[in-house]
Amino acid sequence: MRAVIEAAGFTGVDFSARRWRTFDDAPAESSATKYGTEGVAIFALKPIGPLPEANAVLDAPGQACATLTPLIKQHLRELAAGRVLEVRADDPAAREGVPAWSRLTGNGLVATVVEDTRRTRFFIRKKGTGDE
Repeated sequence: MRAVIEAAGFTGVDFSARRWRTFDDAPAESSATKYGTEGVAIFALKPIGPLPEANAVLDAPGQACATLTPLIKQHLRELAAGRVLEVRADDPAAREGVPAWSRLTGNGLVATVVEDTRRTRFFIRKKGTGDE
């Protein structure tokens, strides 16, 4: 399995030690029941190529998502449309919150870099019209 994932261009492939019986309640005709399929979490990274050049940086360690997104909005207001803000955060919840905020506001999330279990960098392109 690792070779297949790496052949698809992923690096740092790892599998969770915890495994679980995923299909215990599957119908008898299911091949999962026949072959005893187990669930496992797969962790892998895929290089994204060169990162966009940031026109401004918001370094926000210690900010929870509820305070981080207003800071992002404030910093984007200072940028012209099409410019990129790099956001550096250490709240793991930001990995869900920032992409959701980006979708809701129309500002483009052009890259996300997971540096370790806590730190993440987001590259957000200010939307082309209006002021956000």
